[in-house]
Amino acid sequence: MGVFAFARYSSAALGYQCDLEPAVKKVLIHCSTMLTTVWLVIIVCAFWIMRYCWKRRRLWYLASKIPGLSGYPIVGSALDLTGTNEKCLKFLRTHLKKYYPTVKIWVGSWLWVAVSDPDDVETVIKSTKCLGRKFLKDVLDHGRAGDGLITLSGDKWTYHRKEIMPTFKLSVLKNYISIFQKYSFELVNKWSSDANGKEMDIFNVICYYNLHMVFSTIMGVDIDSNNKKLNKYLISIHNLKKLIIDFLRNPCPKFHSLLYAKKIKNNTKDFVDFPNFVVSEKISSVKNKMIENRSNKEYESQSGNIKLGYLDHLVESLLSGSSVLSEEEIRGETVSTMFAGFETTAPGSSFALMLLAFHPDIQDRAFQELVDIFGYDKMQPATFEDLKEMTYLEQIINETLRLYPSIPITMRDVEEEIPIKNYIIPADCTIMINFLRNPKYFTDPDKFDPDNFSPEKKSTRHPFVFKPFSDGPRICVGAKYAMLQMKVLLSTILRYYKILPVGKLEDLERLESTISIIPVLGVKLQVKAILNGAILTQTPLVNSDTRARALTSTLQRSTQQTEWIFRLTSCSGLDPRPAGNKE
Repeated sequence: MGVFAFARYSSAALGYQCDLEPAVKKVLIHCSTMLTTVWLVIIVCAFWIMRYCWKRRRLWYLASKIPGLSGYPIVGSALDLTGTNEKCLKFLRTHLKKYYPTVKIWVGSWLWVAVSDPDDVETVIKSTKCLGRKFLKDVLDHGRAGDGLITLSGDKWTYHRKEIMPTFKLSVLKNYISIFQKYSFELVNKWSSDANGKEMDIFNVICYYNLHMVFSTIMGVDIDSNNKKLNKYLISIHNLKKLIIDFLRNPCPKFHSLLYAKKIKNNTKDFVDFPNFVVSEKISSVKNKMIENRSNKEYESQSGNIKLGYLDHLVESLLSGSSVLSEEEIRGETVSTMFAGFETTAPGSSFALMLLAFHPDIQDRAFQELVDIFGYDKMQPATFEDLKEMTYLEQIINETLRLYPSIPITMRDVEEEIPIKNYIIPADCTIMINFLRNPKYFTDPDKFDPDNFSPEKKSTRHPFVFKPFSDGPRICVGAKYAMLQMKVLLSTILRYYKILPVGKLEDLERLESTISIIPVLGVKLQVKAILNGAILTQTPLVNSDTRARALTSTLQRSTQQTEWIFRLTSCSGLDPRPAGNKE
């Protein structure tokens, strides 16, 4: 009634005789409707919050038992993860070390639990309760990248892995060694003009040849370096890695993925198009061979058993009607495999070269091992037996990956609770598997010492102190592939060049993560050619017996080298024989 009285008084004072009651009633009805709507929204929100809290009560309870960072209300530690990738990685490394062996980090409502103790790592890695990576799948799904082993879980992951595993057996990988050697020789030849102590950043060059090794082996195709699709693909990988890191640091990842769905789709177009182009080319190639009644068995062992490479196997199975995977699934797996193959070994090789540059005594010892195997013949291609003898080089690679793992933290979704030594990891969180520089197992954990992986020291350590390629059901299918590739590449470089440092060793600790880790200041070093079997230092490291064995080895391998050169040049369409002697 107060509203009506006020309206009458106001109209009388102003000399108006109009009746305002109908208009006021209409306003009141509208206000009542709005008030009812507001109350309904409040009730629904309250019900949703209560349901959300009830559903997550177990997660919060178990999380409260785990030490670590609670962060700020609502956003958690998301604000600490803003800024540069260097700052973000430094924050994570600092707190993982501070709260060793188990730490929790809240990123908004998203719970991360990091484990570092070897017993806990073994429990988690071998568990079948944390096989998926939904957080990564959410990003890639917006780009229609398809499903691959790195994102799948459950039954689909099982039959995908079962189909792919045979293509990474050692009997298949042995056939790739000559291809690794071919591109390694191309790389050292490319550096020949800079082998005068000139400073250079080698990371992009390593990535370039690494990618071509992946194409020529796993994919079974040769890609033109000037291919526009390839160049766009490399740019898209760089952009996609940034988007994935931004997604991980966001306190509302689901909202973030929806908000940036269009951006993700645009940036992943070339990331998807190029692998699809590779698959289409391979399907066309295999079809043509079938039509011409030619064998599509690309790899065959001495025993006569058919040994196909990854993409050849999947496509041949598809066209013959015996494939477990559909064409769409093959395309998704190819997107995943190309990305994983490109991303892992290039940082490992780059860090190994930089560490050898700063530790000339270790570089000399590695060179001596190569002299024992090859003599002073730089052109002698490595065989599988040669690679098996490179025990010290393998120790160097393992020590490099201990200090600078290609993927510093492995993240997986926890589908069910996982009990570890002192805590229970709750379901619906993301677990981070981290291999720290653990002073409990390494005397000087920050020092580069390949002898940490000598047989004597390895036998006294917990086996899960160091697992660069993971273990258990989700062990990396390309672990042996990566080790063979890095051995061939590094052994070839060390036979040709002395690696010299640029900057300070401390600069290597300035790292940034774009899925894999790289130095903030780049991978810079100098190379100097080793001429006529010159030893790296002024002090002779090779005694007379070793020198004699090396020269004998060189003579014995000369015939093998000639045959290998003929085989390599014939594959490239060249004929090494003199013009008058080609019968």
